[in-house]
Amino acid sequence: MFIKNRDDSSHFISLSDIMTALMMVFLFVSVAIIMQIQKHNEIVTNIQANYKKQKEMLYADLQAEFKEDMSKWGAKINEDTLSVYFVGDDVRFDTGQSDVKPEFKATLAEFFPRYVQLIKKHKEAIQEVRIEGYTDSTGKAGQTMEERYFYNMKLSQDRTRSVLEYCLTLPNFTKDDFNYMKDFITANGLSFSRYIRDSKGQEDKAASRRVEFRILTNAEATIESIVKEMN
Repeated sequence: MFIKNRDDSSHFISLSDIMTALMMVFLFVSVAIIMQIQKHNEIVTNIQANYKKQKEMLYADLQAEFKEDMSKWGAKINEDTLSVYFVGDDVRFDTGQSDVKPEFKATLAEFFPRYVQLIKKHKEAIQEVRIEGYTDSTGKAGQTMEERYFYNMKLSQDRTRSVLEYCLTLPNFTKDDFNYMKDFITANGLSFSRYIRDSKGQEDKAASRRVEFRILTNAEATIESIVKEMN
């Protein structure tokens, strides 16, 4: 009877040791995960602080460089998206056409070379420059909403490509400038996916028709990458 009890006790202690070991492993894994999350959070916090600083500097330089020209060009600067956008296509493109009109060519000839120099100044902080084209929701007679969307998608894409081609082939745009910009400047047609609303919540068609030069910083891409890793 004594031997039997001793065997049961030995068996019980063995299971207890295993449970203790498993608990220790669980504890170490939990601590490691918590430390990893804290490390990621610290990295994200630092990147966000850096991103805010970069945005403030870029916006300040955009304002300093172009503020006096905004009214003349019919343009605005968006602090949140770091965009210089040219509103209304009546002097930029003919209705339904993608060729850049002479008035807008003159504006781009003034704007783009100075814009490139500003980009170069902040090259370490910038990942991409996007030329984004937007339309209103008007299409051809009899088109469905879906048909109008894809019609304007092609139109807006063709327009941004025309703007990009004109900018990169300006007479005073050097070969070095071209080689520098071609690696990260893109043309993006977005149809009427982000149309502007007026004070009554209705589509403001004139304001919706616009071309934007938008800056994306390295911080945005880094934050997205970290978030994907954590998921």
